Amino acid sequence: MSSANQATPFWAWLVGRHPKKRTLAIAGVGGLLLGIVAVATNDVVWWAKVILFALAFDLAAGFVSNLSHSTRSFWSSRSFFLRATYVFAHLSVYPLAIWILVSSSVLGGLL
Repeated sequence: MSSANQATPFWAWLVGRHPKKRTLAIAGVGGLLLGIVAVATNDVVWWAKVILFALAFDLAAGFVSNLSHSTRSFWSSRSFFLRATYVFAHLSVYPLAIWILVSSSVLGGLL
């Protein structure tokens, strides 16, 4: 089977096909640190802390990952439509999460 016919592994969409261990470590540690700081500095209900941690981790780890050669080369070989769709789908979560976090006291009361 040719490589063009093989499915792209999920991991490659996030960090490219051949990420360096150093990049993965920096992205992971950066994501953890920003997530911990975000949760520790906000007084919200536990489920909002989970959302906040996930967003902070995603921002920090994604920032580092997007600077890596592996991720840039992976995405540069994709069509503009696929890149735009990925960015739109990825970023569409943020307005919903922000809305949940801002109105967490109202939603927390409902839950």
